[in-house]
Amino acid sequence: MLEIAGKKFDSHLIMGTGGATSQTLLEKA
Repeated sequence: MLEIAGKKFDSHLIMGTGGATSQTLLEKA
């Protein structure tokens, strides 16, 4: 589901906030 778009956000969100923000941004994207 979030493999391509997750690659870029994973580094910023996972390292910054965690997985809650990444899911919100990826969901909207």
